[in-house]
This record gives sequence, structure tokens and C-alpha cells, in this order.
Amino acid sequence: MMYQEGRFRYRSVAEGTQVLELPFKGDDITMVLILPKPEKSLAKVEQELTAEVLEEWLDSLTETLLTVHMPHFRIEDSFSVKEMLQDMGLLDLFSPDKSKLPGIVAGGRDDLYVSDAYHKAFLEVNEEGSEAAASTVGVIAGRSLNPNRVTFKASRPFLVLIREAALNTIIFMGRVANPCVN
Repeated sequence: MMYQEGRFRYRSVAEGTQVLELPFKGDDITMVLILPKPEKSLAKVEQELTAEVLEEWLDSLTETLLTVHMPHFRIEDSFSVKEMLQDMGLLDLFSPDKSKLPGIVAGGRDDLYVSDAYHKAFLEVNEEGSEAAASTVGVIAGRSLNPNRVTFKASRPFLVLIREAALNTIIFMGRVANPCVN
């Protein structure tokens, strides 16, 4: 578990669900952690979470003196985007008969086409900071607990979002289902 003390945007919402916003990269990119109360499943929070609910929660965050305990975690996923690209109109690119990709290889071959396209994303948080693509942020370590501070302890399943604050856009979203496993 990593440990950090400081003033962060925080709120206890919806019957005890904790929402915490931490700086991620510069002033514009933040990491939002959504931690259900112990009696509430992460699946239930995910089911209830809509764009409107999330906006309401984020708008209600206030700067609070906090003690944050957070596990190391890595979220990684990859998937085919071929169907999405075809739905956007990129049909010929994937057709062996219609694709036109000249100039990619020497010799003037014109029989190239894209057979599939994949997207891969990852987020890793550890003592050295956070990494998502090429973004990093430092984590401050402390030595003792202050009893007057609110505690945010992510020792049970939680959601993590990377958010561009100025545009209020979620650029990454994932879940840490078992924070006790390295």
C-alpha cells in the first residue's frame, strides 16, 4: 500500500461511496478514484454510475485534508477496433479487393490491406508515480497518520478514471477488482 497525506478534492457521496480526485499530469489531467463503502459492491456502483451522476459527484468535490492509502496497480486491456472503424466508414481499408495502400513497401505492390486493427491501453500506479502512455506524476510518502484527517483507504475494489478537467472528459476508465494482489 502506498501512503500520502495532503489536501485533495474529495467527497463522500451516495450512502458512503468515497470519491477522490488526485493530480495526475499538470493542472489539467487528474485521477479520480471511486471507492464504494464496504457493504456495497463495485458492480452496484458501476450499475448506478451515469454521466450525470459522475458530473454531480465531481461538481460536489471540495478540498479536504486527507490520508490516502492506495495499492500498487496496473490496468491493461486491448481489443480490436476493426468493427468500430468500419462503422465509421473505413470499409475499403479492410478489403483485400478494394484497399489502396501504395508507397508502403518498395516495388509498387498494391495488394496490401489492413486485416485488423487493435487498441491497447494501460495504467500503472506505483511508488515511482503513475504511468499511462507517457504521463507521470510523483507520489509523496509520509511517516505517520494524523487522526484529524479523513482517511481514504483503497483496500477493496474501486474504479479509477483519468480525466481531462478543463474539458471534463474521461480519457481512461478501469477497475481494480482485487487491490490486495500485486
